[in-house]
This record gives sequence, C-alpha cells and structure tokens, in this order.
Amino acid sequence: MLRALARGKIVDGVLAVDRAWRPEVRKATEDMGFAIQTLDPLSVPEKLCALLRSTEILVNMAGPYYKTGTIVLDAAIETGTDYMDISDDADVSIPMLERAKAAEAAGIRALIGMGSSPGTTNVLIRAAVDKLGPVEDVDIYWTVDVNDLTEAAIRHFWHCFSLVDREGNVSEVAGWDALDFRDVDFPIPWAGSVSSASPIPSRSRCRVSCRSRILRTSADLTRWNRW
Repeated sequence: MLRALARGKIVDGVLAVDRAWRPEVRKATEDMGFAIQTLDPLSVPEKLCALLRSTEILVNMAGPYYKTGTIVLDAAIETGTDYMDISDDADVSIPMLERAKAAEAAGIRALIGMGSSPGTTNVLIRAAVDKLGPVEDVDIYWTVDVNDLTEAAIRHFWHCFSLVDREGNVSEVAGWDALDFRDVDFPIPWAGSVSSASPIPSRSRCRVSCRSRILRTSADLTRWNRW
C-alpha cells in the first residue's frame, strides 16, 4: 500500500507506524519519503489514541488481527478517526462488526476485512454474481510465493482459515489428510513458477483448494470457508 501511495506521489501527511521496524523495511519506507514512527498499540494504547486525535484516517495493516483488530478499532472509534484494515481472521470479524453502532455513533467510517480474502474477493464475487446470475458455490485458487512463507506468515495463513459460523463458534481447521486437494494449472505469468503445496515434492502443479459459499442475501457478503 505504501508503494502504491508513493507511486501516486501521496506521501505528505502520511505517517507509517510499526511495532518493530526491520532495518530494510524502515530504510525502504524512508526512501519513499514517508515519515515513520515506532509504536506498539497493544502495550501503550493510550499513545495510539493520542496519535489518532490528529489523524484523519487509520489504515491498520498490523496483524495478527485477532490480537490487534478490536484494540485498534476501539481507539479509532474513541478518537473519531476513520478506519480501514485488511484483516482476514474470521474469528475477530464478528466482534469487530458488533462495533458498527459505536462507529456510527462516533461519526466514523470503518471498513474491515478489505484485503483480498475476505473483502475485495467478496466484492468481486458479488459483482460477478450480479452480472452473470446466481451460483451455488465459488471456488477460489491462488498461489503463494515460497519466499513469503515466513513463520509468522504460516501461522497467520493457518489461523485465517478457522471455520466460524454465524454465531461466532470456531471449529478446528481440518488436518492435512482431511483436506480436499485439487490440481490447478495456473496461466501465465505464474505458469511454470508455482511452488507446489503438494505433499509430493516432484509435482509441478499447486494443490490448494478453498471453497467460499455465497450467502443468498445481497447485503450479507460474509465469507464462510469450507475445506
């Protein structure tokens, strides 16, 4: 997101905040022209509120959201700051949605889950359904660069596929042997460069399956995962 803002020459007035800057990320952010600050909202939420009192919009990209989501959103509501995040942690989505009335009373706009899944994926599915007509299921396949699979990324990846029902009850993610695998051939530019998620290392095709069911009401765009 910061790179996109920099390409659009929108750097003035943007403050990038991290709990613990990695040296290379800090340098890249400064080189793009952004002001930076170090702040841990979990340990010093009062400092976050003080910062937000002079802020128009807060974009929360600091996961894991099951730890940071409600705390940062509550600070935005308290200080009257517009809020957006890219959370894809299903278990925290319901508690955050329950803050809708508080956000409305504070006069702010709060958009949660605006990453790729859920969020913009749901919007694209809804647009496709409105254009093409009703469907029973939508299957989504994507690739993950093996270089991005850090320990934190793997923990997040697994957590965000927790199964959560309408009442907020969380079920365990199915084990590897219980997953419904499918072979997917990705087109260019990913063809031939996809790292296999298959338990068989010699395979060249990515085996990832996530099925998202679209709820029938147009207002309800909640994503329910089914492996």
